[in-house]
Amino acid sequence: MKDKLPKEEIKKLLGKLEREGKDMVMEVLQKESERQRKIGERKGRREGRLEGKLEGKLEAKLDIFKNMLKRNMKVDQIQEITGITNEELEKIQNILAKA
Repeated sequence: MKDKLPKEEIKKLLGKLEREGKDMVMEVLQKESERQRKIGERKGRREGRLEGKLEGKLEAKLDIFKNMLKRNMKVDQIQEITGITNEELEKIQNILAKA
């Protein structure tokens, strides 16, 4: 017949296993949280770069548009040459009107 562990010893071992299990779970959760944070940072940087590029393109089109207007070019000619859409044209005109 096998020797049985005393109840107190069993309780201690179960407590130790529970603590170690909680520690392992917490470690996994912390690693996953850090991984998700890094993913979010990368996504934010990508979105920021994209937004900056788009703003830069619109500013360039605005400068070109202004220069063409200074040379008395017609708006439809400017649109044809630059590829500025009607929506972009409206935005540009609003910007120019506020300036």
